[in-house]
Amino acid sequence: MVIAGELEWDEVVVRTVALARSAQAREALEAQCGARVESWRRNTAGSVARLKPTQRQEFDSIFAPIGSALTSTLSMPETVSQKTESLNKESGQVEELPLYASHLYALPETKLFPDTFTGWEESVLESEQASGTLLGWYRNPVGGNHALSVHYLDSEVSKTLYPDFLFFHDDGEGGVAIDLVDPHNHSLADTAPKWAALTRYVREHDSDFRRAAIVIKDAPGMLLAIQLSGQTDDSLEEKLAEATSKEAMEQLFRDLGGAY
Repeated sequence: MVIAGELEWDEVVVRTVALARSAQAREALEAQCGARVESWRRNTAGSVARLKPTQRQEFDSIFAPIGSALTSTLSMPETVSQKTESLNKESGQVEELPLYASHLYALPETKLFPDTFTGWEESVLESEQASGTLLGWYRNPVGGNHALSVHYLDSEVSKTLYPDFLFFHDDGEGGVAIDLVDPHNHSLADTAPKWAALTRYVREHDSDFRRAAIVIKDAPGMLLAIQLSGQTDDSLEEKLAEATSKEAMEQLFRDLGGAY
């Protein structure tokens, strides 16, 4: 029996589906949800401010919009800690890490920086070093107050992206140009949401960088790059978000990118 004045269940379903398809309804719902989240952020701001930096960053990642930096200003450390050896899992032997020139932080005795890279990361670094204008580079750390971190969602889970490299170049006019470059294994499932968020971040902070690029190594082994700088709308962001397979991402780089 249906009580007078109440909607039949199928009518409720029809109206719900109709509202879900309405752009105006979605925008109103997102605005309401955004206002509620902002209210929570304001009401907890005092307590969050008293937490340890690492704990504050966890809250920042919850409240931050997708594609926003989790810290407004990247502060460079006075010194960095870096291991100089690693265990070779195949041989069981402890081996010294390779050494690289031009890092902003280097060993005092050699002026070199120990690190390990994937093949395409090392190729990116070699290309930058061969440019003739490189003044220094910074391997963006994973976590901490001295990392450039960007918020993104992966399957509705809040996560943080740490782009790999910041390169500092002589701009030819007595100044320093900053380039952000993020090579990534595009077969990984997190590639599309990561790079969509990074694209939004670069679009909203375009004046901070001379150049910002994402880089893959395709099946033939060629480095391909898409330039994120100079975007005026969210079309590239949407295309990256939709490229959810390795093949789709490679096709997007062939369509929109070029040689690194």
